[in-house]
Amino acid sequence: MTILTQAKFARHLGIAKSSVQSMKKNNRLVMTAAGLVDVEASEALIRETADPSKVAVAARHAAKRAEKAAAVDIQKSAKTAAEAGEPEAPEVPGTPDYQKARARKESANADLAEMEARTRAGQLMETAAVMAAVADAGATMRTHLATLPAILAPQLATMADENQIRLLLEDHIEQALGELVERLDKAGRDAE
Repeated sequence: MTILTQAKFARHLGIAKSSVQSMKKNNRLVMTAAGLVDVEASEALIRETADPSKVAVAARHAAKRAEKAAAVDIQKSAKTAAEAGEPEAPEVPGTPDYQKARARKESANADLAEMEARTRAGQLMETAAVMAAVADAGATMRTHLATLPAILAPQLATMADENQIRLLLEDHIEQALGELVERLDKAGRDAE
């Protein structure tokens, strides 16, 4: 276990001392009873609590730090710890992973915003509204079709021309389908 002061830990990471103080304030450092920084445990905690939305920025800063001599010290201390077989920082049971929770929340908010935009554009409707519209249209169609035998039977009984019978049936079926389309169009307009 390597222990450093906050100032030396900042130099070790190649960051400003104020950044280390901010990490301490946000419980992202593992401190000893003497108030010093446990380097390996703190580095592990910093990696665990990194903000996923800032991965690109962190990678860019890491690349810059790699060019500096401080990056060599980080690599040497990590190599020494690994060779010595030192255990990684222990996980504290029950500690919430703030960054993962935050990433899930941001993802859910993005999904909600996308659904809202698609609803406003008329691409999405609530399931209950669709079910009600389909049920209403189906009931209308059923009623219309159920009345056809009573309406058409007397007319068809007097007709002998097959062409006239076909035209009469087509006309009534077209009316039923037209009414169905009107009901569905109205339901779509009402949902907007």
